[in-house]
Amino acid sequence: MELNKLWAEKMSWLIPEVEEHDIWDHGFKIRIVDKSSGFREFSKEVKKVILAVCRRENHFIKDKLGDLNFILVGSTGIRRVLSRKARGWVRAGKKNIYLNLNQLITDNKKEQDKEIYKTVVHEIFHLNDDYQSKVLLKKQALGKRVRKPSIISKNRKARNVREAIQFFFHGLRIEGLAEAIAYYSTNISSREGRIEALHLKAKSEASKINDLLLSYFSNETPRAMKKKLIKVLKEELRDYKYSIGEYMCVRITSTEKNENTSTLIKTKPLKFIRKYEAAEIKSGNKPVVSLNSKRGILDYNNILVKLSLLNK
Repeated sequence: MELNKLWAEKMSWLIPEVEEHDIWDHGFKIRIVDKSSGFREFSKEVKKVILAVCRRENHFIKDKLGDLNFILVGSTGIRRVLSRKARGWVRAGKKNIYLNLNQLITDNKKEQDKEIYKTVVHEIFHLNDDYQSKVLLKKQALGKRVRKPSIISKNRKARNVREAIQFFFHGLRIEGLAEAIAYYSTNISSREGRIEALHLKAKSEASKINDLLLSYFSNETPRAMKKKLIKVLKEELRDYKYSIGEYMCVRITSTEKNENTSTLIKTKPLKFIRKYEAAEIKSGNKPVVSLNSKRGILDYNNILVKLSLLNK
């Protein structure tokens, strides 16, 4: 009996802790499931920030979402997520927000709390984003369609590149708008003071992607090198859509008086690119991305055409 008791105490850290909180009298509950095991002390800080966000955004959550579930995870059982360094994500069709504590913990307490706050706001926005919900529900089906040889080609690597390109361009509005909203939830700096820094970063990242694509499309690039290029390209497409998309959102809303987060959330991803391109040209700049005009550093249609030619 004593041995069993000692064993139970030793393994108790593996058992998820569940808390429920009523957010004042606003008619909804927050459920926090802590599966983070080795991050239990840090998870206490994360829970405080979650509750702070939910209290601040109580009217929005009540009107748009209702009860929410937050699942805190550490480094166990999420190898796929850790590989893409995600701080958080939402589960399709459910009001579940997952927070990856392994990617949120830092040595700087002030910056750490800010990142947690921004991540929670970012993921709450995704739950409210109707298009994001549809994307999550259809993502697997899209992936399966993209992989069918009859639709694209029998070249598996080329299909993977095409799929990554599609998710990048569709994700610009989704992730970019969430990033913009999350940033301004914790910062009061002027939009004008930030837009140039975002512009420089977006141009630099788009140019890096373009250089990789040029090398991939080149007949002079050895096959072994192309295999390495695909890996780097997919990582950059995955990571850069956040900052490039955020810049696009800020450019649109700072240039067009009738555009704001409420109008952009109703805008479909490809139409969003058109809106951005028009706003950038209006500002007197070369677009970072474009849909089919070939004006952008990255042009969606031009890339897809080159991929098709590469597969013939």
